[in-house]
Amino acid sequence: MKRIKVGEDEPVEVPFTTRERALILDHTFADPQLTDPLRTATLRQAKLLARLTLYDIEELCGYIAAEANHTKDKGLQRELLRAAVQRHGVRRQEQRTSGDAAPQDWNMKALKAALAYFRAYDARDWDTLRGLLADPIHAELNGIGSDLSVEDYVSGLLMTYNSYPDLHTTIDHAFAHENSAAVQWRAVGTNSGPRQLLVGSTLEATGRRIALGGCDVIRIDETGRIVSVSAYWDMTTWLCL
Repeated sequence: MKRIKVGEDEPVEVPFTTRERALILDHTFADPQLTDPLRTATLRQAKLLARLTLYDIEELCGYIAAEANHTKDKGLQRELLRAAVQRHGVRRQEQRTSGDAAPQDWNMKALKAALAYFRAYDARDWDTLRGLLADPIHAELNGIGSDLSVEDYVSGLLMTYNSYPDLHTTIDHAFAHENSAAVQWRAVGTNSGPRQLLVGSTLEATGRRIALGGCDVIRIDETGRIVSVSAYWDMTTWLCL
């Protein structure tokens, strides 16, 4: 089967339902360069096709996930998360295959990997977590990312527990689409340890207890290993600012 490479700045036709378009236009703060293609999308076979670049899709996912994280409406949260993971699945496809559908069991594989990841993370089971990850793994936080070795990635997670030793994470909702899963989570913990900043400086412990909500989009490869984790959450709450 012939595969066609899609460039990062090459527009592709991204499908939306009329409901998804309304959700994005009415409930997110996405820039006009992202919403204008939605407003002028072409209707074809009951789907709206908007021409967006892969960069645009990534940015749009961030806006959708941010709104899902902050809204108090549980029904709206579920709809936004579903829209985010479907768009993220398009963004993460580096190749398109003509006439070839994704394996039917990929949804279940992606969801299984995502839930196993969060179980291992909350249990501090680092050996199990290492076994779930591809090496290297692509890690993103609020749209800023890089490729990391498994050990560097796990070290970053360990820093979390150094800052919040009693941290407990629960899953509110989880959805899968092809090789990606979106997980909306909630974490509570007490900041009884220093917080390490990305710039290298350290903030002293505050003793404050936080309740933090967020969303992770997790992508797997054909073997079921996690190749990327894109996380979206409020840094000001995390840093007790």
